[in-house]
Amino acid sequence: ITPCFLPPSREVFPHGHKVRIYLQVNLAYVAELDEKGNLITCQEYANHHQLAHEIFLRIMLESPLVQRYDSEQVEVIYASPAFTLIPDEFRHEAQFQDMARVMIDATAVKEELISSSSKVQNVCSLFPLDGFTRTLLQEYLPNGNLIHISTLTINWAKELAAADPNLLLVLFCGSFSILTMMKDGDLQLCNAYPCNTHNDLLYFIQTVRKATEQEDRRLPILLLGQFKRGEDGLYEHLTKYLPTTSMPRFLKRKLLANEDQEWDYWRYIFLAEA
Repeated sequence: ITPCFLPPSREVFPHGHKVRIYLQVNLAYVAELDEKGNLITCQEYANHHQLAHEIFLRIMLESPLVQRYDSEQVEVIYASPAFTLIPDEFRHEAQFQDMARVMIDATAVKEELISSSSKVQNVCSLFPLDGFTRTLLQEYLPNGNLIHISTLTINWAKELAAADPNLLLVLFCGSFSILTMMKDGDLQLCNAYPCNTHNDLLYFIQTVRKATEQEDRRLPILLLGQFKRGEDGLYEHLTKYLPTTSMPRFLKRKLLANEDQEWDYWRYIFLAEA
């Protein structure tokens, strides 16, 4: 496990601060946010040595940054490609299992289903969480809040749409990507797609644009997530074929770090509050 520190964490944790944990298979971020939702610091945990899932999670959950906060001040963001969106008016827990079996997994069980609502759109994300991970989170964070990454991407897309009502927000998560399309300022689509190659992502971007009738060549495509500019070639590949692709630099205002400092802010910015 390799913890990577961005700006160093403060020794004192003022009232109003909270912790956000981003969790996906073999990867976790532990971020501290100030009272305005700005990102102060972030620790990255990568399971390079393929430790058992339990050991990896326990190392992260027992980190000083998590342990120094009460669990009600901790929010866990679960990133997985398995989720579906449900309009709030159809959000009936008694029907979650039936909905999940049709739209996510035919073997889904009610006990493993969780929902999280967007604060800016009248939809909730319904997603399964395996019993083992759920038990560990309840053990360490009994009063913590659990949401799906799609909920955050919708919130971010809505905020970004204030400047560009029509846009596509792409969150690259390694083996999958979540694409969120906004049209005239409203949510049109939010879905996950498998991405084993750069061309896979390019294909699904074009597919989503066609499905939502957003094929204008001027459509802004905003890219965030797990890529290293200039190293893995993802950003360069997309900008070659889709020149309107960019990383929203103004989001650096959400980071309480040196604005002139060049670092991979796009990998962590979604941990800040939209």
